[in-house]
Amino acid sequence: MYFGFRKVPDITWYKGDVQIEDEKNGYHLQRNLYNRILSIRKVDRGQHEGRYKCLAQNERGTIESDSTLRVLGMSMDFLFASD
Repeated sequence: MYFGFRKVPDITWYKGDVQIEDEKNGYHLQRNLYNRILSIRKVDRGQHEGRYKCLAQNERGTIESDSTLRVLGMSMDFLFASD
């Protein structure tokens, strides 16, 4: 995809060394013009806690950023009934 005279980078997310696939294992990859946002639905400490890396590539090069996700607590989902 091109925007103006620059190619928008290809963005890939990894957990550890494994590429994250959209709509698998609770992950959702949202894409807009410049970003690919990673969100996690129904976080599971054992599955989702760990090291994440974002890799962006285009004709000008490659850049990456990484971070560690720690799950500190879990919330409960509540259902409310109306009368």
